[in-house]
Parts: sequence; C-alpha cells; structure tokens
Amino acid sequence: MKEVTLSELERNLDSVLDDVIDNSEHYIVNVKFCLANGKWENKSLVLIPEQDYEILKETYDESFNMATNFDFK
Repeated sequence: MKEVTLSELERNLDSVLDDVIDNSEHYIVNVKFCLANGKWENKSLVLIPEQDYEILKETYDESFNMATNFDFK
C-alpha cells in the first residue's frame, strides 16, 4: 500500500488513479484538518480498485451474515 497526503493526491491525481486502475495498487490518503476547537485531527481514506472492493464487501457481508444468523435453541 502506498501512502500519500491529500496535497500529493491533488497534485498527482492522474498518476495515482492510473496506478490504482492499471496496477491494482492500493493507496492510503492521509488528511489533516482543523476542528472548530482549534485542534488538528488526522483522518485517512483508502483508494482501491473496484474489484478489490467487491471482494472485501463480499467477505464482510458473509462474515456479518454468519455472525447474525445464529439459532439459539
């Protein structure tokens, strides 16, 4: 997984998207922003190819369904 800041993503959006689409690369984008109280907070998001997302979603859905379909008799 490659790591970039939001400003790096903005500058290199075309190449990052090409890397995700063409090379199935995963990116974590770190975002730092100021809250109303003046404190800084770090957040992040992930860019992944759609087919990888679908696999993750299916795995999550299956795990969730298994965890919620217990028959307590």
